[in-house]
Amino acid sequence: MSLAIAVPAILMGTWAPVVGAPVIAILLGTVARLIMGDRPVLSAGTSFVSKRVLQFAVVLYGLRLSLADIGDIGIKSVPIMLATMLACFVVAAILAYALRLDKVTSALITVGTAICGASAIAAASTVLKPKGHVVTYAMSTIFLFNVIGVLLFPALGHWLSYSQFEFGVFSGTAVNDTSSVVAAASIYGPESLDVAIVTKMARTLMIVPIVIALSLVFRGEREPEKEERSGTRPSFVRRIVSLVPTFIVAFVVLVVVNSVLSMPVFVSSWATSISAWGITWALAAIGLMTDVGQMRRAGVRPLAMGAVLWGTVTVVSIVLIRLL
Repeated sequence: MSLAIAVPAILMGTWAPVVGAPVIAILLGTVARLIMGDRPVLSAGTSFVSKRVLQFAVVLYGLRLSLADIGDIGIKSVPIMLATMLACFVVAAILAYALRLDKVTSALITVGTAICGASAIAAASTVLKPKGHVVTYAMSTIFLFNVIGVLLFPALGHWLSYSQFEFGVFSGTAVNDTSSVVAAASIYGPESLDVAIVTKMARTLMIVPIVIALSLVFRGEREPEKEERSGTRPSFVRRIVSLVPTFIVAFVVLVVVNSVLSMPVFVSSWATSISAWGITWALAAIGLMTDVGQMRRAGVRPLAMGAVLWGTVTVVSIVLIRLL
């Protein structure tokens, strides 16, 4: 089903390059979900495509980059990334008090906005142990602003006269989920996508220190974890290492291979084409997973917090890109 949506989206993307195939795919997928309603039979396929296919597509981009490229991008983008994260956490602390949101819900929305959307929420959930509906509300809130970012940010980048590099930094720091970062940057251009992926990878790695911090802050508020039947638990180091996404490791490996071997042009060209197809396919699956009704049920306060945090990260990113 997601592939059946992706193919016409790719064709339509060639006719409307300003909009781009990824955006068309996610919109077509969302419309299909509204028409069909919830179809549990699709859940296994859409879950696989939205996660694994997208990760594979991102990994392939490692064949376009070298270690020198990553170093250059990192030096320029990491300060902006850290500043946006800090601003997000400071504003979140104020909002949580003002809106009287419970700590777990506000923490999940904050890490989802500051770091990497659903992946950060899932990682934080391992230490916060939230109830199911809280996770759903947080993810719905984050996803709403992901979609808005994909639709609006390319046009905003043109209005701000951003270069390919500048928009890559902007999308990598101001958009939440990896899928949405990739979608927005791919619309703007190939160089923008390279920069956005590297920036987003660095941002995603911040999951590790943030989850450690959350485990310390919420240590006294969580229920004691049940011991496994064997009486053993994974070591602290193993639990931390498990938080590093495998696809990031694979991406770095391909970058190293490309740096050492200098892969032929046709290899990177094929990798780019396959990656572009995979991205569109994954976003069609994400559209099929979009539950508009669940977003409405999330309530006003979580959405208000998500909106303000999203706006904060966006504005800080724009200001710092202009200054630096």
